[in-house]
Parts: sequence; structure tokens; C-alpha cells
Amino acid sequence: MAWVADAGAIAALVAPFVETCPMYEHSSDVSDAFLSTLIGDCHPGRLNCDPAAFLGVWLNESGLSARAQNHEALAAGFFQAMPAILRGLGFRGDAQYSEPPGAHAAAAGDAAKSRALDQALSDAFCRCTLEVQLGCAFKYYLPHAGKFVNSGACYAANFCPAWIGHAADAGWVICAKDGRSAGGLSTAQSEEWFRENAGLDVDGDGAITMGDLAAKAARAAATPRGQELVARVRALQGPSAADVAELQALASEPPDVEV
Repeated sequence: MAWVADAGAIAALVAPFVETCPMYEHSSDVSDAFLSTLIGDCHPGRLNCDPAAFLGVWLNESGLSARAQNHEALAAGFFQAMPAILRGLGFRGDAQYSEPPGAHAAAAGDAAKSRALDQALSDAFCRCTLEVQLGCAFKYYLPHAGKFVNSGACYAANFCPAWIGHAADAGWVICAKDGRSAGGLSTAQSEEWFRENAGLDVDGDGAITMGDLAAKAARAAATPRGQELVARVRALQGPSAADVAELQALASEPPDVEV
């Protein structure tokens, strides 16, 4: 005999889960657990920065997708980590693949074998959840703790980490079409960096500056997905100390009484 489900009973069973797992219009693929962990990672004593500052960077780099992969460079995951970076962070694979210890070093000089190992590791990282990838991201960003003065600094940590200390200088030239570089790249290196990353030249002046990185992150954060994610972070953070102080001050004021 076939069992016919009662719609009302099903709705009653599902309701608690709908209430605790809301479906967001633009970011339902990003869990509150991920955002809460990000908030914790950014506390003073850890990365010491605004967690929302990273969102625009990751949205521009990958759409904040765990499965994003640059098929040429094999950068993987939501923060687009290269295979060499992943190895440095201690990532060796997932349930489907585990890189044998020393395999990459043993493949030195064999371009095809090295590429195959990089591909396998990159693919494994893309199969991981956002939450697992965030653990690696925290380890990657931790050496720069306290330097994330703005979203440009967060982007610099991905694009040119050696120069993150210049992020507050919006006009600081990272690379340029004409070979300029405040960081000391050779003319050829600067021109190559610019060609490969010309999309970061937000103002179209032929140079990629720290200001361009901040502007690129801001544009991504201003999209519907970005705005929704920032709003969710703010909601999870709760009121700031300044907000609480303002509310307390208002509460202590005597009420206006009309005579």
C-alpha cells in the first residue's frame, strides 16, 4: 500500500530547519558557520581586522566558491591558492587523493609529472568545503596579522604579499604597462605582471596600484551577493562597542516630558 504524505505534517517537520537554515537570495551556498569562523579568525589577537574586508577580495578572485580553479596556473579554492602554497600550508589532499610524502620533490626536473601532481592537489582542494578551505586560508594570512588596514591590504596578501605594508598608500604602483614598479620589479617583470592582471587596473591608467586593489574589492563587495554577505557578517557580529555605548547613552538620557 502506498503511503500518502500529509502536507501539513511535513510542513511542521520541516519548519524548524527552515527557521534555523534560512535560504538567502544570493549567498545560500555560504554557511553561517563559515562566516562565524571568519569573524573569529579576524578577532584582535588573531588576524585583527574587519572580516568583511576579505569578502570583496574573495568574491573577485573566485566568487567565493570552493570549486573555483584557474586551469592554467591551477590556483584553487575561494582564495585561489597555488599548489606550492597549499603544500606549504600542510595540505596534502582529501578523501579521494593524498599526495605521497616527498612526491613533488622527487618529480623535480620532470615537468609532466610535476604538473600532474599539482593538478591532483589543486583538484583535491577544490573538492573541499569552504569551511575546510578557510582553515588553510587562516594559516596563509596569519603571518600578516595586524597589517590588514583595508581591503587593499587583504588583496595585497593574495597578489603581492611582500608589499602589504604599502596598502595604505593608494597610489603605490605594483606594476605597470610601461614597466614601472615601486617594489623594484624589473621593467620586463612589471610589464608581464600587468599583462597577466590587467583586469585589476580599475581606473585604466596603465598601472595597478594599491588603490586599484581596494577598488576592485569594493566593486565585488557592492554586488548583490557581496552586500548580502557583508550584511550577514554584520548581523552575526552583533552590535559594536560603539553601538552599545550609543544605546547606553540614549537610555540614560531623561525622557522629554511635555507640560
